[in-house]
Amino acid sequence: MNEKPFHSGYVAIAGRPNAGKSTLLNRLLEQPLSLVTAKPQTTRQRILGICNVEPSEELPGGAQILFIDTPGLHKPTQPLNRFLVREALSGIEDSDLILYLLDGPRGVTEDDRFAFGELKKRKQPKYLVINKVDLIKPKDRLLPFIEELSALGLFDEIIPISARKDAGFTRLKTLVARQMPPGEPYYPADQVTDRDTRFVTSESIRGALFRRLGKELPYSVAVEVTDYHESRKLDRIRAVIYVERDSQKRIVIGEKGSMVKEVGTEARKYLEKLLGKKVFLELEVKVLKDWTSDPRALKRLGYHQGG
Repeated sequence: MNEKPFHSGYVAIAGRPNAGKSTLLNRLLEQPLSLVTAKPQTTRQRILGICNVEPSEELPGGAQILFIDTPGLHKPTQPLNRFLVREALSGIEDSDLILYLLDGPRGVTEDDRFAFGELKKRKQPKYLVINKVDLIKPKDRLLPFIEELSALGLFDEIIPISARKDAGFTRLKTLVARQMPPGEPYYPADQVTDRDTRFVTSESIRGALFRRLGKELPYSVAVEVTDYHESRKLDRIRAVIYVERDSQKRIVIGEKGSMVKEVGTEARKYLEKLLGKKVFLELEVKVLKDWTSDPRALKRLGYHQGG
């Protein structure tokens, strides 16, 4: 009989839009996998991050945690938003444990209350992670806030963290790993995600767009990788950036193509670091009118509306 069993399982990271779920995933993985910006609803599809936990006194056999970064939970109104919520709920359904991330200084919002209603329908253990606890003012408000959330009877654990001060992550990872059922690892120890290189490429381009354009960037932007040719020393990639209107296309291209060039350079450097080889990245910007409300366009771009 194995006295030091290995543990493995799925953990859904849930929360309202812009709660910091992608930042949390990247911190737990100790590398940037998921798109991070200050804008809500930037995560559009479930992203799996593979975290291997070394054996320790508290977890002698070690563990593999499969974190699912889900889109923000909110009341949907448009086709794309309905897809986002379905993606989030699907990720929660598949998990052994739910981590719900709450922005401490903002408190409980209407979107959080909507999410709590959805969580009540799920039988998995639920941990509430309160982020930015160092920014909660006055400081003596934290304990009553935790007691108030505990009184909901919804969460099995409440874990305060501070991403800014890098506090609480070790305890969080240990508590999560201990909750995972005994089982063999699902993926090799050196694998970080189940997503293919095309998906990572499109996300790196989309992330560069959000970071470069800030408030100017419309949410109606999508990226499609149209060609990907791999070789030992160089990968050649072509991708299309889609927007809904000509005015948005001009913003993304920039004066004399300056903006799309900057976006391409940032995405290329990220991919070269990730892949460990040179990348040739060619970008084109096209208008796909009203794609966020067109079911056929949504399906073509990977935002499936079925099921």
